[in-house]
Amino acid sequence: MITIWEIDYYSRPVLDENQKKVWELVICESELDSTPLHGFRYTEFCPGTQVNSIWLQSALANAIQQAPHPPDRIRFFRRQMFNMISKACSDLGIPAAISRRTHTLSRWSNERHSDFYPNQPGYQPSQNPSV
Repeated sequence: MITIWEIDYYSRPVLDENQKKVWELVICESELDSTPLHGFRYTEFCPGTQVNSIWLQSALANAIQQAPHPPDRIRFFRRQMFNMISKACSDLGIPAAISRRTHTLSRWSNERHSDFYPNQPGYQPSQNPSV
């Protein structure tokens, strides 16, 4: 069985104590149908001052250690993150590609934007959500 991860690495509607946007790595295992999320999920916040492929590679390695199955490949949808995500994944030996088929990630992101982020300290509602 092939394991595909869908990831997003981007700023969130949350500000840190210095009023800087907090970034977050969000990972979920692709689901084959529209059932409720039940596969592997992982999140890790990243300070805005540490946003780079080195931090991302380390966070992905942490997620791989916690996952029941390492990913055979990774999908992501943000073109502006292509270089950073591709570099981190390449250094880990995992193929990564831009894809519009990040449906599980989209559903989970919508849940996080409505249920999780508004309850975080420093939450800043946005008229232009990041997803």
